[in-house]
Amino acid sequence: MIFSRLDRSSFGFTLLETIITVGIISFLTFVIYAIIVSLGFRMRLELTGSPAYLLPESKSQVNQQVVVNQVNRFFAEVAREIRNAAMVQVEGESVLTIVQDGASSMVYGSKEFSAGGRTMKAIVCSANGQERIMVQGISTFTVSQSSDLIHIAITVEVGGKVQDFKTSVLQRNPNPSS
Repeated sequence: MIFSRLDRSSFGFTLLETIITVGIISFLTFVIYAIIVSLGFRMRLELTGSPAYLLPESKSQVNQQVVVNQVNRFFAEVAREIRNAAMVQVEGESVLTIVQDGASSMVYGSKEFSAGGRTMKAIVCSANGQERIMVQGISTFTVSQSSDLIHIAITVEVGGKVQDFKTSVLQRNPNPSS
């Protein structure tokens, strides 16, 4: 009986309680670390003025992901516009004009910008007298047409790596004169 009283009144933790506590603290530490790292990437992107702009001279994974997201958004928008277009014209190798309903048209082409002593080439969409940057930091932008199929190719260099992106879009309502 004396030993059982000593066991009940002894202080301390069991091995199971210690393992569970260490596990919970490790999990919370991992979650907090992940949140801090995520906020750091967001802050780097926000410092450039817009979450969609590249950080100059950076070889980070964030820049590569920004470029891939811009290219994917560009391909999705252009594909939607081409499929619903009344007329599509390819001018040269790097200008794509999409006429929607006779009056409104969108022109996609490459343009060079200078900022901070650096020159950057970007794909720009011109519509209704306004320009917006679709994909920045490109090396080449080429467009070609074969019957009802529009071929688009983009070459981008990010972080010292050259990446090629290509797509082909079938026009639903082809222009008989093109």
